[in-house]
Amino acid sequence: MLNSPTSRAQLNITCNYGVAGDNEAFWFAGQGVTAGQIAVTNQVDGEILQAFNELAFNQGGQDRAVLPAWPWHGVFTANDGGTLSRWDVTVTGTSGGDCMVVVYANNGGAANIVHP
Repeated sequence: MLNSPTSRAQLNITCNYGVAGDNEAFWFAGQGVTAGQIAVTNQVDGEILQAFNELAFNQGGQDRAVLPAWPWHGVFTANDGGTLSRWDVTVTGTSGGDCMVVVYANNGGAANIVHP
C-alpha cells in the first residue's frame, strides 16, 4: 500500500496476495474524496497510458492498471489539487513464489507491506 502524503490516494500493489498468481495494481480513495478531486495515471511499460479522475471514497479498488506477467515496471501518479505523488515501481515474482517490489517515491508519503 502506497499512500499519498495526505492519505487521500492509495495505490495497492498485490503479488500472490491471497491466491497464487495474483498480480494487480489499483487505487483507493481516502475518506471524503469525491469523483473529480484526484486524477490518477498508470503508465506500465508496454501498455497504453491509463488516466482516470473518478476516484471516490468507499468505492473499493478502482482504476486498475493493465499489467503484463512478471516482471513489470510502471509509473503511477496521483494529482490531488496540484499536489503530485509519483511512484516508480518494479515488480518481480513467480506464481505462488516470492515477490520483490522496488519502489522509488517522489511524494513524502508512506508505504506498508501486508502479508496474506
